[in-house]
Amino acid sequence: MDKGRLTWEQNLERDAPELVGTLKDQRFATAFASIEQAEACEASGDFMTARVAYMRAVESITQFDTLTDGSVAKVVAEFKKAYQTFALERDPLFKKYLAALLPVIKESPGILQTELYTKTSVERSDVSYCLYFADAGGLVKREKKGRTYQVTAV
Repeated sequence: MDKGRLTWEQNLERDAPELVGTLKDQRFATAFASIEQAEACEASGDFMTARVAYMRAVESITQFDTLTDGSVAKVVAEFKKAYQTFALERDPLFKKYLAALLPVIKESPGILQTELYTKTSVERSDVSYCLYFADAGGLVKREKKGRTYQVTAV
Protein backbone atom coordinates (compact mmCIF):
# COMPACT_ATOMS: atom_id res chain seq x y z
CA MET A 1 0.00 0.00 0.00
CA ASP A 2 1.21 3.51 -0.79
CA LYS A 3 2.10 5.41 2.36
CA GLY A 4 -0.22 8.28 1.37
CA ARG A 5 -3.22 6.06 0.63
CA LEU A 6 -5.70 4.95 3.25
CA THR A 7 -7.32 1.53 3.44
CA TRP A 8 -11.10 1.24 3.16
CA GLU A 9 -11.42 0.81 6.94
CA GLN A 10 -9.25 3.90 7.60
CA ASN A 11 -11.41 5.91 5.20
CA LEU A 12 -14.53 4.68 6.97
CA GLU A 13 -13.16 5.60 10.41
CA ARG A 14 -12.18 9.05 9.12
CA ASP A 15 -15.25 9.87 7.03
CA ALA A 16 -18.11 8.11 8.80
CA PRO A 17 -17.08 6.79 12.22
CA GLU A 18 -20.75 6.57 13.21
CA LEU A 19 -21.23 3.82 10.62
CA VAL A 20 -18.47 1.51 11.84
CA GLY A 21 -20.63 -0.36 14.35
CA THR A 22 -23.46 -0.70 11.86
CA LEU A 23 -21.09 -1.92 9.19
CA LYS A 24 -19.62 -4.51 11.56
CA ASP A 25 -23.11 -5.85 12.29
CA GLN A 26 -24.00 -5.88 8.58
CA ARG A 27 -20.80 -7.65 7.54
CA PHE A 28 -21.27 -10.32 10.20
CA ALA A 29 -24.92 -10.92 9.28
CA THR A 30 -24.16 -10.93 5.56
CA ALA A 31 -21.38 -13.48 6.00
CA PHE A 32 -23.59 -16.05 7.69
CA ALA A 33 -26.62 -15.37 5.48
CA SER A 34 -24.39 -15.83 2.43
CA ILE A 35 -23.06 -19.18 3.65
CA GLU A 36 -26.65 -20.36 4.13
CA GLN A 37 -27.57 -19.11 0.65
CA ALA A 38 -24.52 -20.84 -0.87
CA GLU A 39 -25.45 -24.16 0.69
CA ALA A 40 -29.10 -23.85 -0.39
CA CYS A 41 -28.16 -22.92 -3.96
CA GLU A 42 -25.65 -25.72 -4.18
CA ALA A 43 -28.28 -28.21 -2.93
CA SER A 44 -30.70 -27.01 -5.63
CA GLY A 45 -28.05 -27.25 -8.36
CA ASP A 46 -27.58 -23.50 -8.85
CA PHE A 47 -23.79 -23.59 -8.77
CA MET A 48 -23.20 -20.11 -10.23
CA THR A 49 -25.24 -18.44 -7.49
CA ALA A 50 -23.61 -20.71 -4.89
CA ARG A 51 -20.19 -19.57 -6.08
CA VAL A 52 -21.14 -15.90 -5.75
CA ALA A 53 -22.64 -16.51 -2.30
CA TYR A 54 -19.50 -18.28 -1.06
CA MET A 55 -17.40 -15.41 -2.38
CA ARG A 56 -19.66 -12.83 -0.66
CA ALA A 57 -19.49 -14.81 2.60
CA VAL A 58 -15.68 -14.84 2.56
CA GLU A 59 -15.46 -11.15 1.72
CA SER A 60 -17.99 -10.19 4.40
CA ILE A 61 -16.38 -12.20 7.19
CA THR A 62 -12.95 -10.90 6.14
CA GLN A 63 -14.20 -7.31 6.38
CA PHE A 64 -15.75 -8.04 9.77
CA ASP A 65 -12.44 -9.53 10.91
CA THR A 66 -10.59 -6.43 9.73
CA LEU A 67 -13.02 -4.10 11.50
CA THR A 68 -12.65 -6.09 14.73
CA ASP A 69 -8.84 -6.33 14.69
CA GLY A 70 -8.65 -10.00 13.80
CA SER A 71 -11.25 -11.25 16.25
CA VAL A 72 -12.56 -14.00 13.98
CA ALA A 73 -9.47 -15.11 12.07
CA LYS A 74 -10.35 -18.78 12.61
CA VAL A 75 -13.82 -18.22 11.18
CA VAL A 76 -12.30 -16.48 8.16
CA ALA A 77 -10.11 -19.53 7.59
CA GLU A 78 -13.14 -21.84 7.89
CA PHE A 79 -15.13 -19.78 5.36
CA LYS A 80 -12.19 -19.75 2.93
CA LYS A 81 -11.81 -23.52 3.32
CA ALA A 82 -15.54 -24.05 2.66
CA TYR A 83 -15.29 -21.97 -0.53
CA GLN A 84 -12.16 -23.80 -1.69
CA THR A 85 -13.71 -27.21 -0.99
CA PHE A 86 -16.82 -26.23 -2.92
CA ALA A 87 -14.77 -25.09 -5.92
CA LEU A 88 -12.35 -28.00 -6.04
CA GLU A 89 -14.68 -30.85 -5.12
CA ARG A 90 -18.29 -29.97 -5.90
CA ASP A 91 -18.51 -27.18 -8.46
CA PRO A 92 -19.12 -28.70 -11.90
CA LEU A 93 -18.42 -25.30 -13.47
CA PHE A 94 -14.89 -25.35 -12.05
CA LYS A 95 -14.32 -28.79 -13.57
CA LYS A 96 -15.70 -27.61 -16.91
CA TYR A 97 -13.44 -24.54 -16.98
CA LEU A 98 -10.39 -26.51 -15.88
CA ALA A 99 -11.00 -29.06 -18.64
CA ALA A 100 -10.96 -26.22 -21.18
CA LEU A 101 -7.93 -24.44 -19.71
CA LEU A 102 -5.53 -27.28 -18.86
CA PRO A 103 -4.83 -28.42 -22.45
CA VAL A 104 -3.87 -24.87 -23.43
CA ILE A 105 -1.71 -24.49 -20.31
CA LYS A 106 0.01 -27.82 -20.99
CA GLU A 107 0.64 -26.83 -24.64
CA SER A 108 2.17 -23.52 -23.56
CA PRO A 109 3.90 -23.88 -20.18
CA GLY A 110 4.34 -20.47 -18.62
CA ILE A 111 1.44 -18.94 -20.55
CA LEU A 112 0.16 -15.67 -19.14
CA GLN A 113 -3.30 -15.70 -17.64
CA THR A 114 -4.27 -12.77 -19.88
CA GLU A 115 -3.43 -14.88 -22.94
CA LEU A 116 -5.88 -17.54 -21.79
CA TYR A 117 -8.69 -14.99 -22.08
CA THR A 118 -8.29 -15.03 -25.86
CA LYS A 119 -7.07 -18.61 -26.41
CA THR A 120 -10.11 -20.27 -24.81
CA SER A 121 -13.84 -19.72 -24.79
CA VAL A 122 -13.85 -19.42 -21.00
CA GLU A 123 -14.97 -15.99 -19.78
CA ARG A 124 -12.38 -13.79 -18.09
CA SER A 125 -13.92 -13.98 -14.60
CA ASP A 126 -14.25 -17.76 -14.91
CA VAL A 127 -10.59 -18.08 -15.93
CA SER A 128 -9.61 -16.11 -12.82
CA TYR A 129 -11.89 -18.19 -10.58
CA CYS A 130 -10.67 -21.47 -12.01
CA LEU A 131 -6.96 -20.66 -11.90
CA TYR A 132 -7.14 -19.21 -8.38
CA PHE A 133 -8.59 -22.44 -7.00
CA ALA A 134 -6.55 -24.70 -9.29
CA ASP A 135 -3.44 -23.05 -7.84
CA ALA A 136 -4.76 -23.41 -4.29
CA GLY A 137 -5.49 -27.07 -4.98
CA GLY A 138 -2.06 -27.75 -6.45
CA LEU A 139 -3.36 -28.41 -9.97
CA VAL A 140 -1.51 -25.50 -11.58
CA LYS A 141 1.15 -23.08 -10.47
CA ARG A 142 0.53 -19.34 -10.82
CA GLU A 143 3.35 -16.84 -10.43
CA LYS A 144 2.79 -13.10 -10.47
CA LYS A 145 4.18 -11.48 -13.63
CA GLY A 146 3.51 -7.77 -13.69
CA ARG A 147 -0.25 -7.25 -13.70
CA THR A 148 -1.09 -10.88 -14.53
CA TYR A 149 0.07 -14.40 -13.69
CA GLN A 150 2.26 -16.90 -15.46
CA VAL A 151 0.56 -20.31 -15.37
CA THR A 152 2.09 -23.78 -15.57
CA ALA A 153 0.45 -27.18 -15.18
CA VAL A 154 1.65 -29.23 -12.22
